[in-house]
Amino acid sequence: MTRVVSPSRTSDTGRRRLEALSATRSAFVLRLSLTLVLTLACLSAAGYLALSAEFTSSFKDAGAIDQLADVQSLQLAYQDPEPGQDPLEEVREVMRYVASRPQVIEVALVDARGIVIAAGDPEQVGDREPANGAIARSGGTYVGTEREAGERQDNFEYVSGVGLGGTPYALEVDEDGAALRKQLADLRLHALLLILGGLVLAVPLFFLLGGRRLARLHARALNRATRDALTGLGNPTEFQDELGRATALAARDADPLSVCVLDVDDFKLVNDRQGHRAGDRLLVGIAEVLRSGRPEDRAFRIGGDEFALIMPRTTMAGAVERVERLRAETYKRLGGLTLSCGVGELDAADPNAETLVEEADAAVYEAKRLGRDRVVSFSAQHHMRIFTGVQTRALHALLAGPPPSVAFQPIWELAAGGDRILGFEALARPDADGPLTPGDAFEIAERIGRSHQLDALCRRATLARAHELPDDALLFLNVAPQSLDQEELAGDALVRAVRAAGLEPERVVLEVTERSSARLDRIVLGATRLRALGFKLALDDVGAGNAGLEMLRTMSVDFVKIDRAVIAESSAGGAARAVLLAVIAYAAEAGAYVIAEGIETEDMLEHVRHPTPRPGRWHGKGVQGAQGYLLGRPGPV
Repeated sequence: MTRVVSPSRTSDTGRRRLEALSATRSAFVLRLSLTLVLTLACLSAAGYLALSAEFTSSFKDAGAIDQLADVQSLQLAYQDPEPGQDPLEEVREVMRYVASRPQVIEVALVDARGIVIAAGDPEQVGDREPANGAIARSGGTYVGTEREAGERQDNFEYVSGVGLGGTPYALEVDEDGAALRKQLADLRLHALLLILGGLVLAVPLFFLLGGRRLARLHARALNRATRDALTGLGNPTEFQDELGRATALAARDADPLSVCVLDVDDFKLVNDRQGHRAGDRLLVGIAEVLRSGRPEDRAFRIGGDEFALIMPRTTMAGAVERVERLRAETYKRLGGLTLSCGVGELDAADPNAETLVEEADAAVYEAKRLGRDRVVSFSAQHHMRIFTGVQTRALHALLAGPPPSVAFQPIWELAAGGDRILGFEALARPDADGPLTPGDAFEIAERIGRSHQLDALCRRATLARAHELPDDALLFLNVAPQSLDQEELAGDALVRAVRAAGLEPERVVLEVTERSSARLDRIVLGATRLRALGFKLALDDVGAGNAGLEMLRTMSVDFVKIDRAVIAESSAGGAARAVLLAVIAYAAEAGAYVIAEGIETEDMLEHVRHPTPRPGRWHGKGVQGAQGYLLGRPGPV
């Protein structure tokens, strides 16, 4: 039963989308403004540091000039004393004058022993200052800062060597740094006012002169990053983001959530026959159909001919009903175009977005297998295989990496005069310690449209070892049906590759499985073309699916390989034995060579040599060839 969504909840969904978009734009504007603020702050801080360094240097230089003038005044006072007066007394008078200046804290005259002999404060006379005594002896100059005990601010200290009557002394003048500190405080205030004033003027001015355009460009870039250029729907990145948000919301509110993956049937044929522009028009038309749905449903283009729908607050039944209407509308609007659709519903006990998409993908695969043009809902009861993201990533790594290892399994000819090896089937294998089995690798590759790439990789790995085969043995080479119209199997490309490996086409048997979601007419067309080039054909896994007899009827083959499950069950009689005998009789009439797969025991071997039908029924011959673990495991030739 379809769950009814109230208009208020529909509007809530739209409002949340608008809020999310608004939040993204607001975040960009905020980051832009913060960048501007930080730029102004950094520039102001750099200017303050530069100016404060300049002010400090100027303050020190002014004090050094005053110090030089004071030294000269001392020397003049000592050289030209008043008549009858002690020259040092004249020096002390000059020092008292220096000490009376507002910014001067302390004045002292130190002899070469480091003893204060005169000072602005008489109590300092007799104090020892060894460092200044050293300056007196060397005649140097020192300018620096000092902080007396109990004081909180640094003061400036100037010490210069001075010679009085041939005797070396050092003049020390300490000045208060309050004036400089006031200048720096004023500078900080002005810098702060500059930042504030700059912000008041710069932010609106910035947006008037170019910020609004920059914001528009950002919105446009954001749209390109999340939108498919052709259809205007969300792209794979936006799909993953929206799916994550929808999953979290559904888990929080305990609401149902369904996802549908839609794949266009035979889209490649449209492109090949009508051109890519016609294909693009169909994709745009599908997007318009998907947009015509409920406002709360979100549509995305997640692949070349693959779309997805996120349907919040929708159960599996409601989603299937909705997608059926969309599928019918697509068929009506777009001239009979069909879609294969798979629907998955979020598991309330394990709300995992990745699993939800894998379930929808598995349902699409099942829809393709069942004949296309239908909607299939995922159900654990359908035994649809779910592949993990680790396995899918492992397949991509396999396709991008070095060729896989190859093993060869012998196929024996069961002749009356003695058994001999007919040929070897090449079996490509991924890393034995990895998450993929060979069957998994090809099934995932078919689901994601990479069968032909994996097929080509395995084929190249096999042909690289073709020189190991005996000269009279056939090479049985598996070919994915989806590869039959690919460039590597078209024309004489495969002929060149086989001959480069030291073989002739007549020694290569191309195995085509009946377990395929590819269209039968495409399989027959491609296989017939390859047979005309000299290759032999084998129909593999006969009896495992529904297409085997139809393929036998429409396609000439040289070998028929009966599936191991049919062989294993046929010894018990019943329908499986009837299938075995029917395939043997059908192949004999068509002139095909029959090979039994999966022979693991002597009893199975004897059974396929001499089938034992029920009394009174047809007594036909057995199979002509066999392979299986009893006759040889896959390995080196």
